[in-house]
Amino acid sequence: FQHITTTAVQGIPDGCGIFLVPAAGGEPRRLTGGLVRDYVPTFSPDGQSLLFSSSREAENPSVGIFRLNLAGGEPQAVLAQDAADTAFLEPDISPDGRFIAHSFIATFRANWAVRLARMGEPNEAFTITDPSRALYAPVWSPDGKWLCCTGYSDGDAGWGIYAISLPDGAISRLDTGPGNSRSPDWSPDGKRLVFENNRSGSYQLYTMPFVPPVPTAGPDAPTPDETREKPVVRFSFDAKPGETVDDLSGTGNSGRVTGSLDWQDGAIRFDGGGYVDIASPEGLNFGTGPFTVSADLT
Repeated sequence: FQHITTTAVQGIPDGCGIFLVPAAGGEPRRLTGGLVRDYVPTFSPDGQSLLFSSSREAENPSVGIFRLNLAGGEPQAVLAQDAADTAFLEPDISPDGRFIAHSFIATFRANWAVRLARMGEPNEAFTITDPSRALYAPVWSPDGKWLCCTGYSDGDAGWGIYAISLPDGAISRLDTGPGNSRSPDWSPDGKRLVFENNRSGSYQLYTMPFVPPVPTAGPDAPTPDETREKPVVRFSFDAKPGETVDDLSGTGNSGRVTGSLDWQDGAIRFDGGGYVDIASPEGLNFGTGPFTVSADLT
């Protein structure tokens, strides 16, 4: 947990650092310190390291994500951008250790967003939430199929708990009852959620079963049958392509070949700079809301 040891008046000799406390009870052990703010720590799946947010190494008012090996050593930067009002916060590692989910905001006028990044390529993070919503503090479900986070959308009665389905990214608000809800987390078996809610006048902890919701990513969101059962484009390279590649899906999205494509034995290579372009593809006009595309390559 994070702990502020002294105030600014007292000199802040150790700042706001990360402490480790035995679950069975005992004395806290300081892990980080200095004239920095270290907070919102999370364990790696193997329990050997921590990820946390910190103001360390920043000259501007910014926050980055750092990793600390519990066996010893100094914190190492994982994801940071030293720019004014830019923050990478609340990191959480997927159960298989492959991905990091975290909150992100840049400038005070923007909405909080949830991003995903591969553990091995954290700088290649991409946003999985709609910029019209404010969503932050994602936590992975034990099976790695869901992220739950705190969020708000236009028309909501207040802050609430949102579920993000993976890998399709569909977003749904969960019914947590009256009041504002925030800071969700999962039971070890993934069957229940615990969260804060202020329906009583002050924030208290509540728990509820997790029932996988029907995705409601937006009014123009396609149904699962529309997106998964009916391909909008299918190319075959059994024969060497000419100037065009016929679309075998029946949608009419034939492709135009630009540049050089190397072909051999029913396969093509794109490393020569060539590509296949569909100028105005039918079946991908899902509207202005977020959507995902699934592609199968053989």
